[in-house]
Amino acid sequence: MISHLTMEWIKTIILLAVYFLPGYIALHRQVGSFLPIALMNLFFGWTGIGWIICLIWSVSDDAQPKSELWVGY
Repeated sequence: MISHLTMEWIKTIILLAVYFLPGYIALHRQVGSFLPIALMNLFFGWTGIGWIICLIWSVSDDAQPKSELWVGY
């Protein structure tokens, strides 16, 4: 059986992962404005409105093209 303290840690880790989701999405998509998204999420994400704005910003901003492997043909 999992102790109460362990369950609290699991909840905290899940909530932190969801809280920083916009920053992770921006980082994964290689968005050019990753740093402003991450900072806005850090300072204003707790409001709910700030988190939603950051999430929309991270998925709607143009991602930089990923470099492709050049074979040299």
